Amino acid sequence: MKASFAANPATQLVFTTQPSTIVQGGTTNATVSVEDVDGNIMATDNTTQITLSVNACGSTTLGTVTAANGVAQFTNLPFLKVHTGLKLHATSIPPLTAADSNAFDVQTDGDTLFFDGFDGCVP
Repeated sequence: MKASFAANPATQLVFTTQPSTIVQGGTTNATVSVEDVDGNIMATDNTTQITLSVNACGSTTLGTVTAANGVAQFTNLPFLKVHTGLKLHATSIPPLTAADSNAFDVQTDGDTLFFDGFDGCVP
C-alpha cells in the first residue's frame, strides 16, 4: 500500500520580515508569507492578494501585492510623520488569518519640520 499525503491548505499570513524603526521621511520594508497551519510557506501560491495597512489614524492602507511563490514583498513603505508603536496589519483575498507586525517607531531627524494640519492624516 502506498501512502499519499495532501498538502495542508493555506490558513494564515505571517510577517517573515518585520518593519524597522526609521527616521521621519524614510522608508521601511516588510515581507508577508502565506502559510499552512504548520508554518510551511505555500510556495505554489501565486494568486493570494495581500493588503497591508498601518494603525496610524485608525487604519491607513499602504498597498496590495499578489503573492509570488507564497510571499508578498512590500518595499520602500514611506512614513512622513513621527509616530511611536506603529504596527502593520496584513489581510488577504481569499481570507486567511490576518497578521500584525512587531511595533516600530518613526523618529524625528531633528532637522525636518512636517506641519500636521490641513491635509488629513498621513502616516
